[in-house]
Amino acid sequence: MADDESQSELSAVRPFTWSDDDAVDFEVALDTISRVLAACSARYWAERRKLEPNPVVVERWRAEQIGCARASQALRADDQEAVAAVTARYRQRLRELASGEE
Repeated sequence: MADDESQSELSAVRPFTWSDDDAVDFEVALDTISRVLAACSARYWAERRKLEPNPVVVERWRAEQIGCARASQALRADDQEAVAAVTARYRQRLRELASGEE
């Protein structure tokens, strides 16, 4: 690769604007979303495997999976307020799922 090419590629890399604590909080948020996604996936597949799956229930779990994926993709490490809000929201949802609230 020519030096000119690598320089142009590197110019697109943005500098970090978050601290180590922000990075940890971001990873916690992503992990919490992933745990909710896993719980929803388990319920989705449990319903799909039934002899007569309820299409409304299947779609509800699928929609929640999509919501998790979108939340994860939209989250930015340098947006501490959003990271905190997402973490709180998905921790609450994880508690609901763990307690059987659906």
